[in-house]
Amino acid sequence: MLAMLALVAAQLYRTRGDLVAERLTTEALVGVLILAIAWNATNLWLPRLVVKGGSVSHRDRFGRTRTYVGQAIKGVALRRILWGGTARASVFLIIYGTGHMTLFTMSGSYWGISAITDVANRLGQGRVQHSVETTPAKLAKEFPGSLSFPQRHPFVLVLVAAVIFLAVMLAHP
Repeated sequence: MLAMLALVAAQLYRTRGDLVAERLTTEALVGVLILAIAWNATNLWLPRLVVKGGSVSHRDRFGRTRTYVGQAIKGVALRRILWGGTARASVFLIIYGTGHMTLFTMSGSYWGISAITDVANRLGQGRVQHSVETTPAKLAKEFPGSLSFPQRHPFVLVLVAAVIFLAVMLAHP
């Protein structure tokens, strides 16, 4: 999102003398801002976790709901992930099934540390693997499916954004 905003802002600066280009760029900037607000609102309102009896229902940010019965959950792990370039580790709760395959994850930065600790205690029932400091690569190997592609390969997104930015800047004299 930030890359898109930077791209539109740079384009707005480059087209400051042409009224038609300025108007088109302004409309694109407003569209990107509306998209960013909608995406953040979706992230705030859609995710839910309901623990009832012997089942767990998890609704992700895209509105997909999955229900797991107690037997599907083989364990719960708390991990502190050291992201490259950041000083502080972020806490993740990984709920996994057979073969350490990730059923779903919860981020401490989104849900709050107290919430994920509470969920770990409720779901773990003595099967909680306590917090261990790790890297994204080690976590992806230990719990397949625990991290999304952008989380595993942030440099790819930066390179793609840079190439798009350069292509747009070079396309307009």
